[in-house]
Amino acid sequence: MPLIDGFVHLDGIDDPVDRLQARLVEAGVTQWAFLGSNFCAQLGMRSQNPLGFLLKYRNPDTVYVFACSDYYLREGLLPVPQQPDKAEPSMKELVELYHEIGVDGWKSVMGKPERYALPLNDPKLTDFYAKLQELGLPLFFHVGDPPEFWDEKRIPEWALREWVYNESHPSLEHLRREALDVLSKFPSLKVVFAHFFFLGYELDWAGELLRTHGNMYLDLTPGIEMYFGFTAAARGARNFFLEFADRILVGSYGSVHRDPLPILSMIRRFLETGDEFDPPHGTPYLWPDSRAPMRGIELPPDVLEKIYTGNFERIVGDRPRALNQAAARAELVRLSRIRNADPLPSQVLERWD
Repeated sequence: MPLIDGFVHLDGIDDPVDRLQARLVEAGVTQWAFLGSNFCAQLGMRSQNPLGFLLKYRNPDTVYVFACSDYYLREGLLPVPQQPDKAEPSMKELVELYHEIGVDGWKSVMGKPERYALPLNDPKLTDFYAKLQELGLPLFFHVGDPPEFWDEKRIPEWALREWVYNESHPSLEHLRREALDVLSKFPSLKVVFAHFFFLGYELDWAGELLRTHGNMYLDLTPGIEMYFGFTAAARGARNFFLEFADRILVGSYGSVHRDPLPILSMIRRFLETGDEFDPPHGTPYLWPDSRAPMRGIELPPDVLEKIYTGNFERIVGDRPRALNQAAARAELVRLSRIRNADPLPSQVLERWD
């Protein structure tokens, strides 16, 4: 059964995209979504939006692009050294511009604990959410992280390398409360919560939220913890997927350096069979984990079709939006001229034709 991978990353312009696409095709993927990252100091860039334009230019029928705002710089929320010039558009204006360029949606990591800079429901963000709602662009929203990341006694071994939170970080409950307020204030804004909103062990509450918020969707991209939560719930998890088959999407979190094939194979095995099995060994962010094994929930074909392709097509579109090449080039030129800008816009322009 074909699949749309709704969660793919790239690190930089020289990543061998053809190799990544070959692995996606091997996993049964027909189309995939590139989720841009922002404020990528470790990658030497401000945002990956220019890379998204290039992907859409080269793969107009295959790649959906979710843009992002380098909001730390744009709104002056943190004292970073590379401030943009005064002509930089606001987040609302950027949404308008990038909608004209042809992006398919928006990606936000403002709710990730180490990226948290202001309340997710802050009035400063009202125009941003309102413009996404007006233009019909879905928001792919990373809010929180697995609950065990706040507890050193429970955190899995693979997560100790990067994520251990404490009192200096906002709590998961705090972040969820603000995000749910956004859903209430913007009821027509389609919001896809990354990694199942970290509700894998709270399926009863997840069901309540989906019944309350008709604009809320959940993404199955690991976060491996959700699959152990589903396994612990046994029959209840399968009933949840049957009831909310129209509200669930799938993604791999794959990249050139994180092979999507074993991840998608794991997800398919979980959804399609009743097997008991471990996550792929040797795959970052999945292993080792003392909660293994997991057990599949063996969903019927009509439910699988919705989760694999139908829901994404209904929420985002049955094909990527067309790229406005003139508008994209103009934005690349503007970005390449901004004082203290990163080299990515110029690199993309060099590869455009």
